[in-house]
Amino acid sequence: MPTQQKWVARLHLALDAAAKRGEIDYVYSESTANTDYVRVMREYCDSGVNMIVGEAFGISKEARKVADDYPEIAFLMGDPFKPHGNNFSVFDNYIHEPCYLMGIVAGHMTKAIKRVKQEEKKVILAYAQLKLKANRLSKELDTMKQNVVDCFDRTNQNLIIVQDENGNSFGVQKINRKRKKFETANFKMQHNDLFNKFCTEIEYQEYKAIGSDADAQ
Repeated sequence: MPTQQKWVARLHLALDAAAKRGEIDYVYSESTANTDYVRVMREYCDSGVNMIVGEAFGISKEARKVADDYPEIAFLMGDPFKPHGNNFSVFDNYIHEPCYLMGIVAGHMTKAIKRVKQEEKKVILAYAQLKLKANRLSKELDTMKQNVVDCFDRTNQNLIIVQDENGNSFGVQKINRKRKKFETANFKMQHNDLFNKFCTEIEYQEYKAIGSDADAQ
């Protein structure tokens, strides 16, 4: 995730402050895709770090395998499941209830607030429900993708077509592509001063959906 994301930003600022006080050595990567996350985790492990702080949503099983392979390293990961072994601790982002209360408090403290119109409430509700559903489906897709990859590897096919109970055809096509990727973590580790010189901080707005995912089914 980008370091501007709220809970990531809190961790980033705290760790960066500790590093500036000389208490720890701190390097980080941001916006790493799930498909590349495990490789980056292993690179940090091989570099000699003592602790990794991050998130494992969508790659819970794979992240725990990395922790098993590096028992001397402590892992503190945002994750929806329980701790694992002796070196894999978790924290969750199940915070919609306290956020709701914080919103009520903030609303009472705000002087220039305007009442939300009825039609706007419908839009907010639809957006929140759809956003929560999209987040859930994204995590499910990340989990299912590995099963799809395993199927293609086992069958050695490039196209698989199946039919549902109504006779409608659906399928998945494997397409081999190449792209260039900038290795941010490696570059920062080797050229930290140059990285900080050209790395700029931007401000942006995030509209995070809050609520029970069960209501967005």
